[in-house]
Amino acid sequence: MGEANGAGESRASEGTVWALLADVPSARLVRWLEPQAPQTAAALLLLLPPDRAAELLSGLSDDRRARTLRGMAVTRPAEPEALAILERVLGADLLDRPEPAGGDRSAEVLRIIGQLPPDQRGAAAAALHGPVPPLPPVAASPFAPAAATLPPLTPGLLAMLTAPEVWVDRLPMLEVAMDRFVRLLTSSLRSSGPVEVGLQALRSVRFGDWLNATDASLLAPFRAEPWDDYAMLALHGDLLDSLVEVRLGGSPETASLRIARRQPTSLDRAFAEEFVHAVLDNLAVAFEPIGAVAFPLDRLEDSPRHACITRAQNACFVADLVLTAPGRTGRFELLIPYGTLEPVRAALRQMFMGERFGRDPRWEAHLRAEVARAAVRVQAVVGTADRPLGELRSWRPGAVIGLAEQPDDAVTLTVDGVAVACGALGRRGSRWAVGVGVGVGVGVGSPPPDAISLPEAGSEPSSTDLGALSPFQDIPVRVSAVVGAADLSIAALQGLTTGGIVPLDRDVGEPVDIVAADRIVARGDLVTLSGRLAVRLTAVLSTGAGPMSELPSPA
Repeated sequence: MGEANGAGESRASEGTVWALLADVPSARLVRWLEPQAPQTAAALLLLLPPDRAAELLSGLSDDRRARTLRGMAVTRPAEPEALAILERVLGADLLDRPEPAGGDRSAEVLRIIGQLPPDQRGAAAAALHGPVPPLPPVAASPFAPAAATLPPLTPGLLAMLTAPEVWVDRLPMLEVAMDRFVRLLTSSLRSSGPVEVGLQALRSVRFGDWLNATDASLLAPFRAEPWDDYAMLALHGDLLDSLVEVRLGGSPETASLRIARRQPTSLDRAFAEEFVHAVLDNLAVAFEPIGAVAFPLDRLEDSPRHACITRAQNACFVADLVLTAPGRTGRFELLIPYGTLEPVRAALRQMFMGERFGRDPRWEAHLRAEVARAAVRVQAVVGTADRPLGELRSWRPGAVIGLAEQPDDAVTLTVDGVAVACGALGRRGSRWAVGVGVGVGVGVGSPPPDAISLPEAGSEPSSTDLGALSPFQDIPVRVSAVVGAADLSIAALQGLTTGGIVPLDRDVGEPVDIVAADRIVARGDLVTLSGRLAVRLTAVLSTGAGPMSELPSPA
């Protein structure tokens, strides 16, 4: 369906082009075709009726006719976008623009000579066929000052003044931006076919030396906003021919039909302008990490004299680029005066993006944001107790372990053993929760979690059987009762305020963990014993149990 729509648009464009050319005199159309690229003439003649195309073909010179015929044999249908550009150029060149005055005006000149005095007619008539006489020499004035003579230069100074290279500060990020520009431009141009853009060389030159040596067919000065300066693209003839061949349906075989040193025509300019806009858009994206900038096209010039964008002695950065398509290559250059890059020179001198000599606020802000997103494990400790090591070894299910004196709903939030907040133990739904700051200070901000009631331990004894005496059994060991935990970011941990609720990962009724030296040594149910929190053991883990991260979850 898409191919059918494309063919319909192509036929409609062909009809529009034929309607434009129907009333154009053949002689004028032949004069327009003569300087064009052979691929342009081939593509246009294939759009016209055979009799009209044959009439125009016969008016071309022998060399152009032969090249055009060979191009017509391998030309595929042009894309609708290329036909739209062709239609616009034809309308501007052959319809809107008046017929230029020309022709042989010898008869008019002879009539003017006939009005001259008799003694001047012969010399005037001979001037039509003779060379223009040179200007008479100007006599030197005796009052003119003597010509100044320059002192001889030493070889070293002469070499410095005449050296083509320019020594400037190295700008590492400019090379990175050029590499990114090449990749972006290649991706952008691949939508129209298998096209590759390569970076051949990066160099520094004086603007005057470069401008005198360039053989580019079109020069495209463009502005750098808001840097308030200019830069330039130089498009060589092989690139212009490649653009015309690709857009108007030429195959790689048409590359042999190119005409060396051909002057760019209005159609070449139209396709070149389209290409330049694509290049400048991608160049602005490549410079975006260094500094926000836009590169609007200023104009297209075919004469280097009219493309001066800086002083002749100013240093410029030049990137030599090549565009490669199947069977075709084209060269273009990007020239940026170092004065244009002055507003972002500090960023271009960096070895990597974001480098700062000294304190870097952007890096500090980035690090602060990343640290704030880091997650930490927060444990809710409902109490602690110091027990001899021998008692821990003799614990059995059913024993009651009393905790340090504190209200029966108090809980401490710890991170790696460091207390960060405290509050009241409660529940939200079916899970434990901690009300931060509730019941432990003044200025309560919000109501505590739902109240809980714990069973009384009664008279169940704690384990006191120490077993055989040993020098190590009297070593005190601090154990903690952990009712649950939560994963909080550092930002959320710093934002805890009085009245905040921290939901835990343990349901009400599940066993709590007895932790010693970061190891779970037992599990049990939370109870009260004489107004204090206690834990009735339901399971005692083996002495060789691993760290908390390696222990199984409670049953």
